[in-house]
Amino acid sequence: MANKVGLTDAKIAGLKAPAAGQIELADGIVPGLRLRMGASGIKTYILRKRVQGKWLNVTIGRHGPSFTLAHARKKARDLLVDVEQGKSIARRSCPSMWCKFGCGQRAAFSGGLGCNL
Repeated sequence: MANKVGLTDAKIAGLKAPAAGQIELADGIVPGLRLRMGASGIKTYILRKRVQGKWLNVTIGRHGPSFTLAHARKKARDLLVDVEQGKSIARRSCPSMWCKFGCGQRAAFSGGLGCNL
């Protein structure tokens, strides 16, 4: 039986970084929302969605005090609505060096969506 909750603030706070590689934990509330954590201990939210037969991975933001699980769920829901409306979410870029999603983090200039730190 699948876990319907998946991610919680307590579970995220208690995560230990893997010795090598990365781990991903799925959220049971918002389909496609995942938390990725590498050996460095950095926790990043991503959205994984199948679009036109291909898997799309979109970085939503880095977990921290200014970007929590609640923020990630809201942003993931907004992105899922955009996908359902046929909008492209894969190649958006921030118009400035600061993230337009309100988390206050610097956005990467990689053409990605959100805070790809």
